[in-house]
Amino acid sequence: MDGRGVLESGHGVEKGDLIVSLGGMEVEDIVKDLGRFVSTENPYWKKFRTNFLIKDEYYLKKLSLVKNNQVVVSVENIQGEKRKVRIPLVKKEVADSQMTDAEDNWYSWYKRFNDSNTFGWSLDHENDIGYYYLHTCDDTREYRKSVSLFFKEVKKDGIGNIVIDLRKNAGGDSAVIDAFINRIQPSNMNNYTNFTGNTFVLISNNTFSSANMFASVIQDNNIGILVGEPTGNSPFAFGEVISGVLPNSKINLSLSTKEYILSKTYKDAIYPDYLVPKTRESIISNKDIQLEKVIELIKEK
Repeated sequence: MDGRGVLESGHGVEKGDLIVSLGGMEVEDIVKDLGRFVSTENPYWKKFRTNFLIKDEYYLKKLSLVKNNQVVVSVENIQGEKRKVRIPLVKKEVADSQMTDAEDNWYSWYKRFNDSNTFGWSLDHENDIGYYYLHTCDDTREYRKSVSLFFKEVKKDGIGNIVIDLRKNAGGDSAVIDAFINRIQPSNMNNYTNFTGNTFVLISNNTFSSANMFASVIQDNNIGILVGEPTGNSPFAFGEVISGVLPNSKINLSLSTKEYILSKTYKDAIYPDYLVPKTRESIISNKDIQLEKVIELIKEK
């Protein structure tokens, strides 16, 4: 979707509206200015990060866009009609409590929460899909148990396709990949009864670091099909971060110790096999068009 879209209605704006300007400053000029603060390897991560910065009081005030603790926002609806609304600043904790988790509409049909809400799964028998969402790469015992149970149920119910959703995953421990690769890649190195159906992986501009590696491993080894949008991370990236505090200045320091070369095909991002960008129409109607594309591909097989 081009531009900055509204994901939830409120304060005079409607879901699907495009934000044209804030405080009289064109959005693209704001994004260009904010882009100077974003450490990025490609334009997709810059786009993702500036979507957060554009809502932050610090940056809005730095650009002199706040007056009387309000921001005048110009929006354009899907019919092309423009209007201005005044949106007040609120404290972060208030904003968080008012959020309706709009982006969860992208996978809410399948979503099954556990205590941590960072991973979970469900089965869609109608479309022959086992769906697993992974929002952070945290290789815990609970995560591995969840993956094991997921594949056990997929096998028991004869599910022929799995979907791994990495669209909200900004990385972490790359060891999370093993739990899936051990079950979808033929191997004599383990005792698992491997899944022999089709594997699909959903990716977005927010797919970063170890999640970016996850997607690359799937694609480069022809294990599965990527659907969605380009990742926010270059295939030529740095990781294995060590952190500490400098003894004299007491400045926090983080330092990458390894360089990763994940793909011989792409230079600036991992690109999906099927590019399916979000649209205003899909946001308004709460349709997950990326998952719908997977269902379409399954039906074509």
